[in-house]
Amino acid sequence: MKGWIWSGKPWQAFKNFAILFSFAVNLVLLLAILLAGPLLLPALNQVALPLVGGLNQSFVEMGEARIVRTVAVEDTIPIQFELPVSTTTAAEIVEPVPMSVPTSFVLPGGGGTINGTVFFELPAGTELPVRMDLVVPVNEQVPVE
Repeated sequence: MKGWIWSGKPWQAFKNFAILFSFAVNLVLLLAILLAGPLLLPALNQVALPLVGGLNQSFVEMGEARIVRTVAVEDTIPIQFELPVSTTTAAEIVEPVPMSVPTSFVLPGGGGTINGTVFFELPAGTELPVRMDLVVPVNEQVPVE
């Protein structure tokens, strides 16, 4: 056997020794794991499972968490613009309005024309249609709460 390991070549002897040594160490470690496995598994279950389970539960709770916060804001915002208004509405007269209108009356049958003025009064409460076309400037400070 000595010839098989040494064979007069140092490099070959080193490789053969390394292979045998590695095989022996791996065999010892495998036996140690197989013998110590039943002793380590209960301890592993008592330490690792609560740790991993606790981490998992923490991540589940973080995923389901809701953060609710009310932020109090007390400020004013400047608002500045021009508002175009184009509409029709009805305006009610609040007191009688005297009117005078120049007019011409044509008499039938060739009787001629009479020029004159008609005087009348619009009574209070009369509604008149009014058309509004205007631009309303808006320049306000609006409170925000």
